[in-house]
Amino acid sequence: MPRQFRRLFLCLLLQLWCVMAQANTSLNEDEFDLSERAWLSSHRELSIGMPMMGDPPYSYKDADQRFTGPVPNIAQQIARKLGLTLRYKVYPSYTSALNGLIYGEINMLINDQPDEQWQQDIVSIPFLLATPRGVLLNNGKTGLSQQDAHALRWICVAGVSSCQQLKQLGVPLVVEVESRSEAAFMLKQHQADAYLADMPSLVILQEQHPAAGFTIARPDWVSATSLSINMSRSN
Repeated sequence: MPRQFRRLFLCLLLQLWCVMAQANTSLNEDEFDLSERAWLSSHRELSIGMPMMGDPPYSYKDADQRFTGPVPNIAQQIARKLGLTLRYKVYPSYTSALNGLIYGEINMLINDQPDEQWQQDIVSIPFLLATPRGVLLNNGKTGLSQQDAHALRWICVAGVSSCQQLKQLGVPLVVEVESRSEAAFMLKQHQADAYLADMPSLVILQEQHPAAGFTIARPDWVSATSLSINMSRSN
């Protein structure tokens, strides 16, 4: 797939996410129950967890070190609909952000769906538009059979549902890392062979490391995922 087409595809896909999110954040306060009205009346801001340096292609930091991109746009829409001021709290990893959500440091996390170990404490509302997953490889191949997958050394970002998918597939060699940049580093150093994640993120990583020779496979035995709005069950 030519680079220009990939970037156009990502742009259109993320714009569609934003449109769908805006369409689904139309609120009618008459439908709120007493506890929800009480929460709104006692809060002046909506706190959102964010990765420390952004999470391309979903969020970036601009030249003024402000968050921008589709996820910040969606967060702003939600805050505006609720009549609240938007505040970001940054975290060094996805698992630390999930813990922040559980312990009430933030109200919301718009990011990957967490794996099942977090679902007892977190409610996830997935976006209607599914996102294909793929595999970032460092062996030059663009195809991957399920049989061959069991012989590879895998990476996934801790807390993300991709780790759960690898467990369900019975892949024996899996290392959970803290970030996508750590996953890319391990592939470049040949400390691992394959990284399972959503396709938009893999396309960005491939373009950020042109000399690494990364290729992307999209096996039909890998299920799709979705960005989701994650909230604590106790909030």
